[in-house]
Amino acid sequence: MSERDPHVLPKTIPAGLCEIFELPQAALRVWNVSEPYAQAEFAQPTSEEVRSFTSSLTTPYCGSNTGFEAAQWLTSASSVSVASATTDSVVDTANTTESIALIALRGPVAGPEAPAFGLLVMGSPGPRRFHEGMATDLPHADRHACQRRAQRLAATLT
Repeated sequence: MSERDPHVLPKTIPAGLCEIFELPQAALRVWNVSEPYAQAEFAQPTSEEVRSFTSSLTTPYCGSNTGFEAAQWLTSASSVSVASATTDSVVDTANTTESIALIALRGPVAGPEAPAFGLLVMGSPGPRRFHEGMATDLPHADRHACQRRAQRLAATLT
């Protein structure tokens, strides 16, 4: 991912994940951004409950969407639209997100107990696309690339 524009980068990350992993839905939110980014869609207000829950995630959550507030972000303009194979229309993602992955965003030097600065959400209408038994460890090279992107995003937006 070579995007350098700080206004575009937060949209590029979920779009790239959707493309690479053939995901139907992805969204990103970050908080405590500097003023020039405060009105951007990726920086829209999040509840204290979401922030607290996100900071409590020491590993990604993969499993059923049990009504997570963050699942609502998947229907926002920045998320990837899903075309229905049978109707050629956009699917109502609010009613089709059966499984979800929630990944807390932290700086790469921060430990898993450090407060998160954002949340990456991936969703699927498939009830088992994201499940509790999934391997969430990224290969070594991918993990370091993700850490560098998270660090660049945090440094740019704060």
